[in-house]
Amino acid sequence: MLTSAEALRALSDVANPVKMALMALPAFAVGEKTATAARAFGFPTVHVSGGNGEKLAMEIAKRQTLFQRKPLLYL
Repeated sequence: MLTSAEALRALSDVANPVKMALMALPAFAVGEKTATAARAFGFPTVHVSGGNGEKLAMEIAKRQTLFQRKPLLYL
């Protein structure tokens, strides 16, 4: 769950095997700017919400089968 493009900086310092494992998961971006940054960072699957936290939560709820109620990483 990505709430800003700046959140991706946190992944820059993560060890490569961990980073690759995270990037294999679907990303949920709060808006288009964050989604663009996530794609540029290397996330192949990015779901975009309407630009605020409430819409992000609704987008995640719509697609909960993607993670089958497993924990989410909030960045």
